[in-house]
Amino acid sequence: DNARRTVESGLDRLIISLDGTTQEVYQQYRVGGKLEKVLAGTRNVVKWRKELKSSTPRIIFQFLVVRPNEHQIEDAKALATALG
Repeated sequence: DNARRTVESGLDRLIISLDGTTQEVYQQYRVGGKLEKVLAGTRNVVKWRKELKSSTPRIIFQFLVVRPNEHQIEDAKALATALG
């Protein structure tokens, strides 16, 4: 499992680009991107980090603010908190 290997690798931080909190907005910047795939991958890393009792990798969400997503800034913060 990629998420488990990522946690076991000793990686210090994992930067995830999250440029929208809905598929509609996300795909405007990440053409062809699947928001749910990003969220599922994030949940999986968090799960393995807890299971392996690891404090790393530290997950950092990068939210590039552009006109189509500027109304989602607070939603992005809430989503990051909810994901752990």
